[in-house]
Amino acid sequence: MKKAAALPQQIPTAFFAGREVELERLAALSEEAFAGKARIAFITGEAGMGKTALAQELLRIVQEKRGDVVAACGKCTVSEASYLPFRTMLEQLLGNERELRDSSGKLKTVMELAFETVWTVGPDLIGVFGLPIKALQVMADKMGWRTKKDAPAVNLPQDLDPHQIYGWYTKIMQEISAKFPLLLFLDDLHWADESSINLLFHLGRELEQHKIFLVASYRPYEAGKRLAEIKTSLERYGAEELVLDLSAEEHAAEINAFIHSFLHEKYQTNFSSSFAKLLVEHTRGNALFLAEMLKNMEENGQIVRSAQIDGAAQWRLAGTVADIAVLPKKIEAVLRERVERLDKNLHEILVCASVQGDEFFAQAVAKAQQADCDGLIDLLAQEHQLIVDHGGKDLPNGTRVHAFFFRHNLLREYVYGRISKTKKEQLHAKMGAALEEIYQPEQDKIAGLLAGHFLAGHVLPKAVSYSLKAAQNANERYGSAEAVRCARMGMESLAEWRQVLSEQEHAEHKVRLLIELAKAEEYGGDPQEEKDHIQAGITLLEENLPLAKQANEVLQADFYMEVGKLYDRKGKNSAETEKWFSRSLCIYRNYKYNKNIAEILYILGGVSQSILSPNTFHYLDDTIKMLKEGLRVANHIDNVSLQSKILSRLAWKVGSKDIAAARNYAQNSLELAEKSGDKYAKMKSIDAVAYVCRRFNKQKKSIKYLTEALSLARQIGDTLSEASILNNIGYDYRYFLSLQEQSFSLLAAKCNY
Repeated sequence: MKKAAALPQQIPTAFFAGREVELERLAALSEEAFAGKARIAFITGEAGMGKTALAQELLRIVQEKRGDVVAACGKCTVSEASYLPFRTMLEQLLGNERELRDSSGKLKTVMELAFETVWTVGPDLIGVFGLPIKALQVMADKMGWRTKKDAPAVNLPQDLDPHQIYGWYTKIMQEISAKFPLLLFLDDLHWADESSINLLFHLGRELEQHKIFLVASYRPYEAGKRLAEIKTSLERYGAEELVLDLSAEEHAAEINAFIHSFLHEKYQTNFSSSFAKLLVEHTRGNALFLAEMLKNMEENGQIVRSAQIDGAAQWRLAGTVADIAVLPKKIEAVLRERVERLDKNLHEILVCASVQGDEFFAQAVAKAQQADCDGLIDLLAQEHQLIVDHGGKDLPNGTRVHAFFFRHNLLREYVYGRISKTKKEQLHAKMGAALEEIYQPEQDKIAGLLAGHFLAGHVLPKAVSYSLKAAQNANERYGSAEAVRCARMGMESLAEWRQVLSEQEHAEHKVRLLIELAKAEEYGGDPQEEKDHIQAGITLLEENLPLAKQANEVLQADFYMEVGKLYDRKGKNSAETEKWFSRSLCIYRNYKYNKNIAEILYILGGVSQSILSPNTFHYLDDTIKMLKEGLRVANHIDNVSLQSKILSRLAWKVGSKDIAAARNYAQNSLELAEKSGDKYAKMKSIDAVAYVCRRFNKQKKSIKYLTEALSLARQIGDTLSEASILNNIGYDYRYFLSLQEQSFSLLAAKCNY
């Protein structure tokens, strides 16, 4: 079994107790899933009930029982980075160069299978998920991939429908599960970003007849509305919920059984019925509370190791139950006692670490504290059972860091919650600077994380800068909900920073953020906000037009161009589209921003004729003239993809006047699309070739090309092009039917004669 990433431990993995019924059900579901009938299980319960521990035990049992199962774990965090848990699972399946070098047998086979599946099924996911392309290309060479089949060019896809991302990911998991059964675990799903929740929904519906067991844990009281809806929907597809909740009175017998089992597993005794009753009254079956309370009693000398019999430790209570009856009533009190007994230096380290999050890097904490990293790691390795050593981890820039987890996020929340407001601000600023330095020059890959630290640390210029970069990254990767969140975080930072900025400086920072916010709305915005997102983006920008006019001219042009794109995407007001694009085009011409000029001319070349001239021939002449200018500019800047798209559009426009020229444009477009590796450009060029075939009454060839274009349209998720291509296929088939009717008529006439 391919080893999954380590999970933060709820209780020591040496024992597991009290969840036998749930564990038995999960094991049964896993067997059904691995037999080819996919299963989904949600483990729900409040913090500390043992959700992650239950999943860990399932992983252990499956690993012992079956050697063919591959496991991957994705942990959600409050960072809300788009697709984070699914990206993490995919990275685990792909492995890295070090694992490839050191592995053999089944592990290496799994990595090669995952690698080949990603390249062949969904290579665009590499760009969307921001996977390390250079490292993957090195692995491709080491696997001998390039001698078997050239790895395709990986470009960040344009105008992608998020549903295509879901489709690629689902297909990849289905392909891998055909050879190795998969156990996928999503931890802390209540913190998942909106894109991940939507991907979960799609994946869950498409798993039937595949050897995949998907397990997800979350706290229901912290879950958003969308997650609750997704769970309910997936239950109609057979998903099950295992509720770890022993708080109600009707669960008294279960609580007693859980405490009894827990004590016997850990100490081989329950000491006494009165002691067990005392624990029941205090913990109400909360696994974390119980484990921390018992550990606290060991450290206080209330539970002691008395002797070794046959190699097994014997435990006893140091006094009577009456002597220890005064126990903390809440888990916070237990955690406080545990933390306050720590060495002062170790306590300060954990305080700083809690600022980074549930997972933290020794190197980052050392830099933030200006401490020796080796000495800090030695302190962290002490026997205190508050954190888990996660081992080495490679960052995107190749830096090797040493990672640790807080054993439970409640522990991290407790430590962080005790920090004063002033000290939090200082530590966030230091942690932001430390992470920024460690990730150099790849710090933009954690722009959202850095923005959060610098906002909390009141380092406002960096908070605004990284918020903008995070929003741009999210928009490039179709994480519209994340882009909305990051852009709004930038707005919040800018509002605090405004008093030291000039009017123009403030306007320019805000306009950049507004453009990214509008782009996010263009591609769906925050799905939890039920509204017309395209119109919301238009309204947002038009209301801030006076602000845009205070910015520099190029930024104004960017602003106008985004408004034009929104109107074009809305598709109901060609005059408005032309108006905004014309404004931006005028400025871009002055500054020779050739890529934007070519892109606008390409879009205008496809806009309704009503914006240019009521006379069709004048319209065609004007449109062709614009497209030819766009082509000259695209040639000048050597943008092969844009050249291909403009040529395909030219083929359509000149076809009614000069079909020979249209054929040349379509053929040249296809050649350039092949060269660029741009699937969208290739789909458009093949569609144009089909159009030329149709004009020459070669419907059979047209259908052949249209079928290929349809496949590409579905791969990239372009539903509008898919609908248009299907319509053209129908037209070609109707032509065949009309010929058939004519032949029948001629045959009938001949017979009558």
